[in-house]
Amino acid sequence: MNIYGDLETFLLDNEDRIYRYWVKKQIFTPREMENKYIDQPVYIDDNATSALIVEVIPLPNGNILIGFQDLYDESSLSQEHPYISYHQLNEIQLDYWECDREKFIEEEEEE
Repeated sequence: MNIYGDLETFLLDNEDRIYRYWVKKQIFTPREMENKYIDQPVYIDDNATSALIVEVIPLPNGNILIGFQDLYDESSLSQEHPYISYHQLNEIQLDYWECDREKFIEEEEEE
């Protein structure tokens, strides 16, 4: 187990990690409110986005703004016009699955 004292050190040690993230839904319809439970977050999309973290910006309110580069979006990976999606840390669910790196490398080799 590794224990990191700050996010910067963690990200620098793991800069090539592929993360899966989901964006939490902030506004709910009345029907969603009826079915929403406190321990069950609702996401904008039930499918995760696989991405690299390419920028991290500390915000004055103590939150963190994270810049993601989507690995399966052609426009995101464009050399001429790269696309970076930004989300605050408290608005997302962030997961790391070790097998994602191997899967991405295999797909790159097939192309």
